[in-house]
Amino acid sequence: MYLTVSIINGVSKTVQKQDVNLGVVVSLIQSLKLFTESLRDRFLEYELKAQAIAKDSQYTDSCRLASKRSFPITFLVVL
Repeated sequence: MYLTVSIINGVSKTVQKQDVNLGVVVSLIQSLKLFTESLRDRFLEYELKAQAIAKDSQYTDSCRLASKRSFPITFLVVL
């Protein structure tokens, strides 16, 4: 958890700098996207680890939020 927050914070601070190169920003955002996708793909693994740690928990799948569909953002360029 701490690693995830520190990675996101580091990217955020870097892309907000006044003198940052746009190529660096694009690279960092793409890397962050891949990182978060890998976290999401491993959700079941993390969920099972958490359940093993908190053995007395009343957690069930019914407590999980329904997944929302994500739609890609399409930018309209008007010339």
